[in-house]
Amino acid sequence: MKNYILNIVIPTVIFGALFSALLANAAPNARAFVERWQPKPDVVNDLAQIVYYRTQASEIQQAALITVNGKLHAALLPGTYTRVCVKPGRYTLGSSLDLQGAQPTTRASFQTTVKPGKTYFVRVNAQDGGKPQPVRRIEAERDLSGLLLQDHVLSRANAVTECRYQSQP
Repeated sequence: MKNYILNIVIPTVIFGALFSALLANAAPNARAFVERWQPKPDVVNDLAQIVYYRTQASEIQQAALITVNGKLHAALLPGTYTRVCVKPGRYTLGSSLDLQGAQPTTRASFQTTVKPGKTYFVRVNAQDGGKPQPVRRIEAERDLSGLLLQDHVLSRANAVTECRYQSQP
């Protein structure tokens, strides 16, 4: 019994306490989101940029899962955005709310062809299950004003590459 307590119970209790402390410190706080929306120069001609965003006006607080070609790129909270750079070509862009019990078949997406040097905007429509909604630049930039950059998830989307921008004059 003594060996059981020394070898099993005590290490389990210690591990549980350490794991709980790590989880408590892993939760994002307001200081984690410091970069507010600012337009960037155009991307270089061998890339295209997609800006996904989620407005603050949402009663649903669960993260919106952002996908590129079916692979997870980010998880957006209300009031945040993320930038995605890809090579020009055809892509399936998706988003859905991370609701408990949601089936992969309920995740919405659309296919689009992105052109070199262009920026595209996609709003997460929280009132429609997180469905991705292409938006024109002028409307998107109004919506994006005051939103915070969210880049806390390691992208699993293999189509995504580092954004590079044309130098400003």
